[in-house]
Amino acid sequence: MRVVGIGTGRCGTMSLALLLGGGRDCTVSHEKNARTEALPWAFDPKRASAKLEKLMRIPGVLSGDVALYYLNYVEFFLERVQDLRVVHIYREKESVVRSFLKKTAGRNHWMPNDPAAEPDPVWDKCFPKYP
Repeated sequence: MRVVGIGTGRCGTMSLALLLGGGRDCTVSHEKNARTEALPWAFDPKRASAKLEKLMRIPGVLSGDVALYYLNYVEFFLERVQDLRVVHIYREKESVVRSFLKKTAGRNHWMPNDPAAEPDPVWDKCFPKYP
């Protein structure tokens, strides 16, 4: 069975990956190869297809990946993988915001070209943008 875990980030996605991948013959990673394969917030079918192909090659009775950047790709994946399961993790908004503020100090993934923030070439593309 294939699994994709999703969540906002800073909501327990790492814990979810450890839980799902902790069983016998289970291989579930957290943001596998994110530096080179993180999916952008703006849907990109070519990159989605390439990422899905790699996910399908992960061995195990239960296999997959957990990442915040799958949020906009769930329907695309479900249309192509019959035995795919999607697990969504949730954490209350206030805790997520506090955690993001602490984790991303000096960065702003949500605002394009923020002059006060240091650009992050891996993660900036994975978040929606707001003025």
